Amino acid sequence: MRWTDIDRIAAGLAEQHPGTRPLSLQPLEVRDRAAALGGFTDDPTRCNARILESIQLAWSDRVAGRSRSVSGTS
Repeated sequence: MRWTDIDRIAAGLAEQHPGTRPLSLQPLEVRDRAAALGGFTDDPTRCNARILESIQLAWSDRVAGRSRSVSGTS
């Protein structure tokens, strides 16, 4: 999994951290949790605020039962 795999990361975070309110987290918390997911192979420092925000929003949508169409390839 790489930073561009927004939906896969969001799904993994929703599964690993049930009950978490994604929008209450700081960007560095999102980065650290995403980088700690099993199967994550990208450089943890090679993301930016836009990517982290996309992950956070996709994760929040999953928690709320919505699905986003933002995804990357790997």
